[in-house]
Amino acid sequence: MQIKFLAWTLALGVAAATGAAANAAPQVSVRAEVGASTPRVPARQVAPTQAQAGQAKPVQAPRSLFDGLEGGVPYIFPLDAELDALDLALGAESEFEGGVGARSTSGLLLGPSFRPEAPERYRVNLTTGTGDLERVWVQEAASDQARPLLVVFHRFGVSELDAMVSTRLFEEARRRQWYVIAPRSWGNIHFSSLTSQIHTKRALTWAQSNFNIDPTRIYAVGFSMGGGAALNYAARHLDPDEPRFAAVASLSSLLAHEHAYDNEVAPTKAVYDAIFGVAGVPGSFDPFLMQRSSLFKLDTLSLQIVPGTDVARNLSHVNLSLFRTNQDVGYLSTQHDAFVNFLAGLPLTSAQHVNAVLNFPGHSWDALDERAVCDWLRQFTLATPTAANTLADSDAVYFHFELEQDAAGAFSPFSWSVDAQANALSLTATQNVQRIKVRTSAAGLSTATTLHVTLSAADALADEVVVKDWPLAPLQVLRDGVPTANWMHDPLSAELTLLETDPAQHVWQLEP
Repeated sequence: MQIKFLAWTLALGVAAATGAAANAAPQVSVRAEVGASTPRVPARQVAPTQAQAGQAKPVQAPRSLFDGLEGGVPYIFPLDAELDALDLALGAESEFEGGVGARSTSGLLLGPSFRPEAPERYRVNLTTGTGDLERVWVQEAASDQARPLLVVFHRFGVSELDAMVSTRLFEEARRRQWYVIAPRSWGNIHFSSLTSQIHTKRALTWAQSNFNIDPTRIYAVGFSMGGGAALNYAARHLDPDEPRFAAVASLSSLLAHEHAYDNEVAPTKAVYDAIFGVAGVPGSFDPFLMQRSSLFKLDTLSLQIVPGTDVARNLSHVNLSLFRTNQDVGYLSTQHDAFVNFLAGLPLTSAQHVNAVLNFPGHSWDALDERAVCDWLRQFTLATPTAANTLADSDAVYFHFELEQDAAGAFSPFSWSVDAQANALSLTATQNVQRIKVRTSAAGLSTATTLHVTLSAADALADEVVVKDWPLAPLQVLRDGVPTANWMHDPLSAELTLLETDPAQHVWQLEP
């Protein structure tokens, strides 16, 4: 470990001192200061090519995600290049060799190693199960108390180092004694794909396992592709036993991938096809895979959100601060405005949703006021709703419900509410649902007294509603006041299963 630590330290020194180019893309003048104070890099600080030298380039309104990059092309930060190369040279698979929960006492320490007064700042490599490592920049909080966690999502075309060299978010977190992680989320371009979310989840669970993080105060900030990634992750990860975001601030976010595909340049479309379809085959993307990684599908002609594709409905309980600029990428502005209008009419909203159009020329992190954003985030704590219209995209846990679909590759909407005081549950308007298991105890419901359950199956297909923690067969099961035999009890699993097929609502009464 001493040799490894020395090698990392030398690599950091070489990278910071030389700023060597990482690939054949135009060199970007980036100062990767790794101490306690990371200066902002101007959004257009680019080393000009010979052909560009001495020529004034007219300012044009951005039209592509590439316009949010210095030089207009994806690139690798010099520090990333040095560290990634060193990973290969050392055969590093995971910085924390003991796995989840094992902290390294030596390694990529960038804080005390360089500036003793600073919190520790370093990069870790995490195994993910996808075949690729997840790389995460970390800054610890200088506190022994449970502290908030800030998660920063990078923009299109660059790595997680974007959070440190393009924003002051690490500095703002340090001032507040917050933990910070900036995940790569699988790749510099990931479009919120399922693989990228597996990587993001790995980073979040690792942080929660290794640090004293307040689970009710996990916040997310993202720009462009990263803004969409933060929002989509918040909408798709609703298991109360896993890290969830209490609030999200996003700038000029990519929210609807099919709409983006229709409006983007050829290189962006090629990446979309490679991630969601077949590399090298134009138009091969799978529409559902794109939609589940979006917040909604936007109709090309009406520019309205297509009903039944609105994963965004799952954000009714998440506090949101949404920004765009008045001279942004055109289709991103269209998506932003459609999202704002959608939120305004969203029922069962239990959170604060605010938005603003900033007077700023272009598509850049520089439009964001990091201090104001962190001040806004800090007022919120996580709250689980007692009612929602939820859109599931896979077999998973959504709030208090373990859902299994009838058919994969499609959405499964359902409406629910929990009234703990009345010991009542409602699960209605279900579609493409085979089985829903209710975590009764977690929902605050009792199986020791009469439980009322309102059910309906909108698609008229049999739904199995499984009430967990029901140890003995019930004395009586009524459906609309009439005894019914459409139920079964498993004493081994302590589960009571109700069978419902009718689109109309029916009230079940379960007597323990």
